[in-house]
Amino acid sequence: MGAAHLCLRHFEVSPKLGIVSPTPRCGKSTVLDLLDALVYRPVSTVNISAAALYRLIAAYRPTVLIDEADAFMGDNEELRGIINAAHTRAKAYVARVEEIGGRREVKFFSTWAPLAIAKIGKLPSTVADRSIIIPMRRKAKDEKVERFRRDRIRDQLAPLRRKMARWAADNMEALRDLDPAVPEELNDRAQDNWRPLLAIADLAGGAWPEKARRAALLLNGVAEDDEEELGPQLLSDIYHIFEKHKQPQLPSYLLVKELCDLEDRPWAEYRRGQPLTANTLSRLLRPFGIKPKTIRMADTTKKGYTRDDFADAWRRYPPRQEGNPKPSQPSQPHNDGQNGHFTNRNITPSVTVSKEAANPHYNGIVTGVTVSNPDPAQDEETEYF
Repeated sequence: MGAAHLCLRHFEVSPKLGIVSPTPRCGKSTVLDLLDALVYRPVSTVNISAAALYRLIAAYRPTVLIDEADAFMGDNEELRGIINAAHTRAKAYVARVEEIGGRREVKFFSTWAPLAIAKIGKLPSTVADRSIIIPMRRKAKDEKVERFRRDRIRDQLAPLRRKMARWAADNMEALRDLDPAVPEELNDRAQDNWRPLLAIADLAGGAWPEKARRAALLLNGVAEDDEEELGPQLLSDIYHIFEKHKQPQLPSYLLVKELCDLEDRPWAEYRRGQPLTANTLSRLLRPFGIKPKTIRMADTTKKGYTRDDFADAWRRYPPRQEGNPKPSQPSQPHNDGQNGHFTNRNITPSVTVSKEAANPHYNGIVTGVTVSNPDPAQDEETEYF
């Protein structure tokens, strides 16, 4: 997103980055922390109103990183409308009546800026359609990774940040006439979303053009319905059904019947009083990388699932014990804890901020970024060079 933001004035579409997961503790906030250390003028928030969003963008031209969107986005139609409007340059503004010099006048606020949104469960369909979705999943207990140090990440990534900024400054003009080939398998909106990123990849050369197109095909279409609590519950119930039948594979119709027979579960009245169906079961399992397949049952073939299909999901979301439908989970660390990402908010800024508004973060905004000069191309990011 760093290089993309600096090249934004040559793009007509700005796709959002959607970071979604079926449950908490899947690494969404960590991804945003990495982005905060890499992108151009980061502004991170765990709650923002519609008015604050468009005023923030118009004043500072930041990269907006929104976490915990499941807690406040909900049915906020005004906020969704502003995020959706930021998708294309021609529509990336809102009009509001402002008191100016004692007179009420119409004022336009630009919403043209990159946004990343992290959320448990699905993004609103209109936002998801304008986004590139990264599905996250929980780390299994046997997967070992290096400990993430939020207090060191900005210094560690500083060389990469400077290289991206230098590359963007050197190649912005070359992007103007680039018309990259976009995979035909993508629908029209997805092609619009990926075109600017593929242009950057083509200009970078090497293995990036192939990697970018492979990512486009892999990630396209993953913005399906997610379920916060029902996903792990469904995986657990299916585990116990397999344990009951002692079979390596089970047909979809049998899984659906057994699930609907569970008296203390929602499957019998899953959708407005109607029972779970095989199609709905397939959709609920899709975010976990599980899809139905043709299996042989005696002398016939049926659509169904094998036990091996669930092995990885059961590692990451251990089945609940019978009689304990919702086990206690370790508390999810918050960003405002003692070692949290936002503890630096009280540090004296290392650069002077615009007098028009207070800078909500210690990094990213430099002198001269005002509403009257909103073009990021006219400002310098002194930290990068």
